[in-house]
Amino acid sequence: MSTKPNGADIAAVVVAILLPLTGFVIGLVRRGQWKAGGMQPPTAVTLAIVLGAVFTVGQLLAVIGIAAYVGFATAGY
Repeated sequence: MSTKPNGADIAAVVVAILLPLTGFVIGLVRRGQWKAGGMQPPTAVTLAIVLGAVFTVGQLLAVIGIAAYVGFATAGY
């Protein structure tokens, strides 16, 4: 039995795209709220959690890659 997402659930998806770590946390909070109410969380909440996690990992890898590039470039390799 699926439930319809409300505005906060949709906002979690948008925030997960713009600010991934924040969207991930909001998605987890919204999931907990749905579960506490005894209802199945809508797909939008799961999407916010997945997008937030994937984009956060992507950002971390990008920062590590840029730092490594700058480190090697300044070291003369």
